[in-house]
Amino acid sequence: MNSVNQTASLLKTFAICCLLIGTASLILFKSTLGGEAFTTESLRRAEIAQSPKMISTFEVTDLNNQKKYLKDIFLEDNKSYIVGFIYTNCATYCAAQSSNFQQLQQKIDSRGLHDRVGLLSISFDPDHDSPEKVRSYAKKYQADEKIWKFSIAGKDNLRAQLFDQFGVIVIPAELGEFEHNSALLLVDKGGRIIRVFDDNQIDEALNQAISL
Repeated sequence: MNSVNQTASLLKTFAICCLLIGTASLILFKSTLGGEAFTTESLRRAEIAQSPKMISTFEVTDLNNQKKYLKDIFLEDNKSYIVGFIYTNCATYCAAQSSNFQQLQQKIDSRGLHDRVGLLSISFDPDHDSPEKVRSYAKKYQADEKIWKFSIAGKDNLRAQLFDQFGVIVIPAELGEFEHNSALLLVDKGGRIIRVFDDNQIDEALNQAISL
């Protein structure tokens, strides 16, 4: 009798374990979009690829010191944009990304894609990046305004929402610098963020932009 009870108890325990494992697997499957994403960043990218995000109304300042809504840049130009976030005093991620944008500009120019693909660098440091300073930065990288535009994020509390929507992490550091992440964000003609690429995936980003 004890043996029977012991066997029944083991079977019950086994069944409970299987149920728990199955439930955990289902939760993991759903939370990682079918197993496609296992980190916060890859999860964000997979979510955007599956469900593009419409850009909200954020005000930015252009290099002529004119304020406009970020979304209007994409709607008015009627072309896809590859977008990146920078600040002019940055000597690491931003410099690397701007060098990649230089390469993208050359590719867009040589292939006659001016009317189909644009580049946009947004400074997230409005306290230090004036239009004049950003214009000087653009000149340093030989930005052609017909292809590569620059804007400066506003100082209001919507800036945090802008960071959140684009998945930008910005943490103030010493000497007026910032710790931040970096990526290429692809925005379509309708003002939707549709894909996120690593900074060095310039060909992949450009090919995707052309296909839209």
